[in-house]
Amino acid sequence: MNCEKAKSKIIPLINNELEINDAEDVRNHIQECKSCSTIYSFTLNSINEIHSEIKTVKNPFFYDSIVAKMNNQKQTNKLYLTQKIAQFSVAATLVIMSIVGGTYIGSFGADILNENAKIELSETYDIMDIDLVNNDLDLFKDL
Repeated sequence: MNCEKAKSKIIPLINNELEINDAEDVRNHIQECKSCSTIYSFTLNSINEIHSEIKTVKNPFFYDSIVAKMNNQKQTNKLYLTQKIAQFSVAATLVIMSIVGGTYIGSFGADILNENAKIELSETYDIMDIDLVNNDLDLFKDL
């Protein structure tokens, strides 16, 4: 076996992915060839180092924690929607109260103006009863 074929089969040899005959051929070449032996040792040490660095801490509650986070997200979305509905309701109530209050204040102001007009006209023209809303003037009080 030449060095190129041996080098291409070093990783499959380490991972036990070669057939028995191919594995024996690669092992024999590695024992005979110093260059391929160095590459094999370096690759084996690197792979072992990588595997030792990979430390997975298996959390038995990983799935449960993911589901809980997803449910919390759904609850947060529902809460957000509830808050938006409440904000809209409060805003609509304030608008309605402003319209009703403005209408009331406007009618109250009109009544005051009507009374003031009655007083001024009665003093000026000596009119006894004035109803400006119905345009009812009693101009002939003395007759």
